[in-house]
Formats: sequence, structure tokens, C-alpha cells
Amino acid sequence: MKYALINGAQVANVIVVEEGEEGAAFLAAIASEWDHIEPLDTPHEQGLGVGIGWGWADGAFVAPAAAEPAPVVRPTVYTKTDFRKLLTDGENILIDNFSFAEFVAETPAIKNLTVAQRAGVRSAIARYKDAMDIDRTDPTTVEFIGALGALGLLDGTGRAGQILAGEPAP
Repeated sequence: MKYALINGAQVANVIVVEEGEEGAAFLAAIASEWDHIEPLDTPHEQGLGVGIGWGWADGAFVAPAAAEPAPVVRPTVYTKTDFRKLLTDGENILIDNFSFAEFVAETPAIKNLTVAQRAGVRSAIARYKDAMDIDRTDPTTVEFIGALGALGLLDGTGRAGQILAGEPAP
């Protein structure tokens, strides 16, 4: 039969002891080491899954508090395939098929860029297309995603922040 060994109102161990005189003698021999020894002899107690860390109060077992879920830790460096999952389908299509001439005609924000800024956008897209992996915390990535957001080329306000935080596309 199973027994819960309790110290300080908490189950410290669960043991299996033979029934009969030998088991009773063993329990008597260890009784002084524990505040309480409680048999897990009812189907209810056996079904609870009482184990180390359970509480013991007012003659009943108390389940341990549920552990807090571990925080989500997102990587900072992604393979190109995984980084693309941070972008929406529309954002991926836009970057994959980026044509500066088309976007100058359709996007007022691009018309207002200097020649150097336009060259920077073209270079950033070329670096992105050539990259094998992408570090979302790298300053060039931050600048690239921020520029796409500022130019209105991402699917809504706040998307640059979501991407740079490693949040998957909605």
C-alpha cells in the first residue's frame, strides 16, 4: 500500500509498504522521522495523484498551486524561412516583388525620400533578399523594418514593433 510521508504540512515522499506485520513494523520504525504518515488507501486519494509537494491540512491532501507558465522566449536570430513567418502574406509578397519604380508611383512617402534614402531602401531590400539568417535585433534589421513601417509598406501601424519583438504574423 502507498503512504504519504508528511513533514511540516507537506508531503515529502510517497512510499510503497508491504501489507502485514513486516510493513507495520517498518512504518513503526520510521514514524518518529515524520510529523504524520497517511495511508493512500481510498480510491479517491489514489486518483488524486498525491506526491511530493502536496500539502496536508485539516486531515486532507491539498494539491500544489499550479506553476506559472514559462514566459515565451523568442529567438533573436531566425533562418530566413522562420523570419518570413513574422511577416504577413501581404508583407512577404510586397518585399519579394518590390519594384522601386512601381512604389514611387504608388506610395507618396517614397516620393519624398532623398536620392540617398531611396538607395538605402534598395540596398536594405537587397540585403534582406541575400540574407540566409536574420537577427531581428541587428541595427540594420531594425532600420529596414522601421523604414518599411514608416513608408506604409507593412500591414498597419505597429507592425514594425510586432515584427521586431518576434511576434508571429496575425
